[in-house]
Amino acid sequence: HQRLGSDYVLSGSYLVFGDTEAPQLRLDLAVQDARNGAMVADLSRSGAVSELPALVVAAGAGLRDKLGLGRLSGSSLRLAANAQPPTAEVARHIGFALDALQKYDPSRARDELLQAIAQAPGYAPAYMYLAQAWAALGYRAKALIASKQALANAADLPDEQRLQIEAQQYNMQDDQSRTIETWRRLVALRPQNPDYPLQLIAALVAAGKNDEADTALAALRRLPGATSDPRFELAALNMAIARDDAKAVMAHAQHALQLARTRAEPGLIASARLQLGIAFGNTADAEPMLRSAAASFRKIGNPHGEAQSYQNLANLFFNRNQITAARETYERAMAIYQGIGDLDGVAAIYDDLSRMLWAAGDRDGAEAALRQALQIGRETNDLERQAWSLAGLATVMSDESASDEVANMYRQALALDEQASQRAHHVFVLAAYSDLLRQRGELDLARGVCSKGQVEANALRDAEQITNINFECAQIALDRGDVDAASSVFKSIAEQAKAAGDSFNLANAQLLLGQIAIGRLHWTEAARALRISLDNWTASQETAGEAVSEGLLALCYSASGNKTAQDNAATHARDLRGRINQRQEILILDIAQAQLQGDIGARENGAAALQALAEDASKRGWLGMALEARLARVQVLEHETDPAVAGNAHDELAKDAARHGYGWIVQRLAMIPANSPSR
Repeated sequence: HQRLGSDYVLSGSYLVFGDTEAPQLRLDLAVQDARNGAMVADLSRSGAVSELPALVVAAGAGLRDKLGLGRLSGSSLRLAANAQPPTAEVARHIGFALDALQKYDPSRARDELLQAIAQAPGYAPAYMYLAQAWAALGYRAKALIASKQALANAADLPDEQRLQIEAQQYNMQDDQSRTIETWRRLVALRPQNPDYPLQLIAALVAAGKNDEADTALAALRRLPGATSDPRFELAALNMAIARDDAKAVMAHAQHALQLARTRAEPGLIASARLQLGIAFGNTADAEPMLRSAAASFRKIGNPHGEAQSYQNLANLFFNRNQITAARETYERAMAIYQGIGDLDGVAAIYDDLSRMLWAAGDRDGAEAALRQALQIGRETNDLERQAWSLAGLATVMSDESASDEVANMYRQALALDEQASQRAHHVFVLAAYSDLLRQRGELDLARGVCSKGQVEANALRDAEQITNINFECAQIALDRGDVDAASSVFKSIAEQAKAAGDSFNLANAQLLLGQIAIGRLHWTEAARALRISLDNWTASQETAGEAVSEGLLALCYSASGNKTAQDNAATHARDLRGRINQRQEILILDIAQAQLQGDIGARENGAAALQALAEDASKRGWLGMALEARLARVQVLEHETDPAVAGNAHDELAKDAARHGYGWIVQRLAMIPANSPSR
């Protein structure tokens, strides 16, 4: 009564006896008042095991009589009977399947349910549970088919069970509005059952309806026993995650663990430990909490939870740059996922491995991992997984070249996102695709794609997505020559990032502001912005960004005649460059280093290096970077004794930049005399 808010408890026992060919069953039941322990009703019934459904109906009728509830109508009895397994053997398979689902062993549940369906092809609940098993295994299409079978056979079930099947069907169809409405009907049908409000809250959070989820949670907390139920805290935790409220996430995780321990609920204790371990981030408390969660899940026979714990532990090691430990722990998690046939889990590990391998400079390994994840997504018809994997592959491959194949991958990912109604990821891919188009020199198309992304991001009201897409659109505007508008966006992003303590976006925005100031020859302003960028790249542990900022700072110091600072920045940039394997992201640093080489006297070497960078960028389809390298070469050639060399390079670049619409290149080029060997 204290733990669950239950006023009555039904308990009982059974005994199977007699001939093994025709066994008999004795069933003893008792109802107690949980508030004082008093016996309210008890009965015994016997019958053949083969007639279990009839025995269940008889026992139910007997209990209703003793409790003074009156008999059910014939139609109600018929519906209730339809909800029961038709035979003892089917009931046995269903029981084993439910046990397996509770212990997150979906492959065992699937096998039991297929046996049940073979013996009772029209039994709707078996299909409903099979859909859950297929979904847990990652087979979205098979799960959807099973849920449709459940719905097709649900007409003669009680309203409550039929609505559960409908909610599952709508959820698997990504029909968020009908999923929410169906859970609302179940809440209204059983207002004292906390399971239905919890499902409703999860559906509301998934649909981004956080305010409505708050209202539903407030109503849930008014139920009996609410203050002691850790599930309510876990629901509040998920809402805090959706709102990106780290402080609230931590508070709810700690409270959930406290309540779960008070109730001695091992499954909820393990879940709370996992969430708390994730909430601890990179702190010293994270590792022991995640290890404790893994041990707790293992103890209760929940391999899925154990694998999740190790997966998050591996993420922790990766963030700490403990690559060997991360790799070993990812492999441990993958082995568990593979053991229970959880393809979603396996694919998620491949995604994590791809990020780790990419960060370690293993481009081929990252690509191979993403292709494995993509293959699983196609095998299971998981459109969301396919979209993520294709976008990841395109991003990895775009570091090699901005090829038509890469562009097509982004387009495929966008189409899959539209099919799967993955709006947030759709915006993410639009931003990445627009950036690829910008690099390819397709600035008009890039602007159109980016504008579409802005509309979608604003509709989602997702601050992170809005910032990302606005940043990409500002880069396109900058390339086109709308420098003031781009500067305004970068300044706004920098201010918001500073207020939010977002070092990554602050560093990125200040880096672009520094580049704009360099282009306008405002060296002091550029150095100020780049120093802010450098400090925040360092805080974010973003080596590539740190290297680029240092390389550009060296140019600023060179222009202002501060040789000591120039040498220090250039040396640091070279040291960082040696640890980076990316091509495209670091190309701006390579251009700056070659330009610095030309500016400090090695003019011929600098010009040759810039020519080589321009040619390589052009071959890779990075038209924008090729033009940047050519502009730097023209700036180096300002000092060329042969005015024809500088003049030809100047005029050819002016023509090409104007033809492709790179107004920012044209504006900077106009600051350089076209046919003068010196300033």
